[in-house]
Amino acid sequence: MKTNIQKLLMTGLLTGAVIMNSTVPVLADAINVSDGAGQGSTTMSGTVSTVTSIDVTVPIGGINFQIDEDGLLQAQGIVIESNTAVPLTVNMISVESLEAGDSTDGLAATTHKAPTLVKADTYTADEWNNLSKAETEAQIAISLKQVDVTAEGEAGTELTEATTDELKVSTPVELGDLGTKKALAHVESGYGEAAKCAINIETDSAYTNYGKAWISADDITFRYLTTLEFAFDM
Repeated sequence: MKTNIQKLLMTGLLTGAVIMNSTVPVLADAINVSDGAGQGSTTMSGTVSTVTSIDVTVPIGGINFQIDEDGLLQAQGIVIESNTAVPLTVNMISVESLEAGDSTDGLAATTHKAPTLVKADTYTADEWNNLSKAETEAQIAISLKQVDVTAEGEAGTELTEATTDELKVSTPVELGDLGTKKALAHVESGYGEAAKCAINIETDSAYTNYGKAWISADDITFRYLTTLEFAFDM
């Protein structure tokens, strides 16, 4: 009789051990008691918070250009900086000719109403070079393009391998033929550190051209207000 009781107690302890092993997080489907091995399955879930804002810095001063006394155009572009962890497309939405005396964004007042923006092929190259003073002050053709950021952090003049092929916009945007928004540039992901892209004036006469008869006692200054859109690359 005593022996039978011992056997029953041992059976109870063994049963208890099996129950304890079956409740571990492994969620075992089957356990081999003889070698302690088993198999089981569980689910691993994750949640990702989506990007809902765009963090971009654009210089208020904008692109500056000068037509010197020899009729040569020189320009200094802008560098756009993005801290958004998604590549962005920079679209040109609109451009507005400002009036004489305008001092938008606290900049020095302009001295001349900005000429109407037209396409570069409005005149032939010879006609552009021979416009009258009134015609010179009335119309101008300007195009913008994406360029590389130089080692000094400024806007360069060319678009090279410094920017990945997938993020290049090589076709200049003619402001006189805007009509609707056009892709002006791409900026890479700002994940980890700020990403930069640069925009400058396309100086090729096939895209940017102007009259040469800028005649005045003082330098003539004018300005355009441009509107850019930054959109997630989808």
